Amino acid sequence: MVLQNELRNVGDFDRLYGTRLGAQAFTARPVDKANDPLLTSAAGNYATHYDGAKLWLQMNWKENHTWGIVRKEPWGGPNQEDGWRVTTAFPAAKKNSDVGEDGALPDTKRPTRAFVVNRPKDTVYTFESSMRSSRAGNRNQGVRWESDKREAGIIHERGLAEDLAYGVGNSAVYLANGFLPIDKVVSNRAERVIATDYLGTAITDNDIDIYGIDRHTAASWADATVLANGAAVRPLTTNLIYQLLRTVAQNSGESYAGPTKVLLTGWSTWERIGLLEEGKQRFGETKVTMGQFNGLEAPPGRDLGFMATTFMGIPIIVSQDIDDQTLGVAPIYLIDSNYLMFWTDYPTLFHQWGPLEGGELTRGKLGEIGMFRTGGQMTCYKFSAQGKLRDIGA
Repeated sequence: MVLQNELRNVGDFDRLYGTRLGAQAFTARPVDKANDPLLTSAAGNYATHYDGAKLWLQMNWKENHTWGIVRKEPWGGPNQEDGWRVTTAFPAAKKNSDVGEDGALPDTKRPTRAFVVNRPKDTVYTFESSMRSSRAGNRNQGVRWESDKREAGIIHERGLAEDLAYGVGNSAVYLANGFLPIDKVVSNRAERVIATDYLGTAITDNDIDIYGIDRHTAASWADATVLANGAAVRPLTTNLIYQLLRTVAQNSGESYAGPTKVLLTGWSTWERIGLLEEGKQRFGETKVTMGQFNGLEAPPGRDLGFMATTFMGIPIIVSQDIDDQTLGVAPIYLIDSNYLMFWTDYPTLFHQWGPLEGGELTRGKLGEIGMFRTGGQMTCYKFSAQGKLRDIGA
């Protein structure tokens, strides 16, 4: 059977190319090359067709945990105020006075109080498209306006998350008109002494101060808890995480755990936590939704529920926006959303103007412009209830 197949193949080859076996092998006429098939590479033949209705984002646009975990409240709370009163210290003298039988009452005392004032800020993302481009999109020959709008909304939301993840040393980014990053809120006098934030950026007096409160001159009531190591990286251990929880509890008088507490960090630290073999009995998993921390519903089509690692029952939320320290890993923030929130002057709004609304004459251009904007500011009622563990590594 094998021989018959071989003979048949030889015969086919001979009929196609006219070769001869034996002494005349490989002396036959040359192979005919006059054929000219139509290939996709031929001029004027193949044309790529692009779907103008869809944009496939190649970035991680779904995870905005830095923005998502911060509780949102209307500006000023129920009374719509811009500020609040704080008690910053007990009376300097002994709080109670011992009085003998029929003795005179002691001098009166009072604690130290102060005002804290906050102001809203605005952040926007603008984009535009010519009328000709939008019309091409309607024919699937370009990007549709609705696709461009959807992408712009994603970019604006990603920008909100990035704004809250800046290091305290990046004052030029947010100090004048931006939202206060978590790293600035959770800072203290000790970081001013170190003179650099965890990213190695130099820290000035204004970087540490917040709401007009002087935090750079000396340790004060406005200090958050910061466990640093003079910018020198040391190994992350469960003992350090315990120290963060214990120190915040001691400074604030608040329980180290509870439904309003969350640990926020980056992916490198999350990986390192998974390697802490000695802490297996302390870590677990829990189902987490963003509504547990800010009361917001997930946008349509977006499931914000996920499994999270926990430490002593506190969810560990991982964010792509929390960067690594040089030669180290990302810091760990202990956030108490009962006292740290985002006061919303107005929620994210969208505006557009142009030919689609008949506004080309007032706009003076044959093109559509769009804008997403969000107004508000980070607000912290109690700094001592917030903590940060930095200068950590493998």
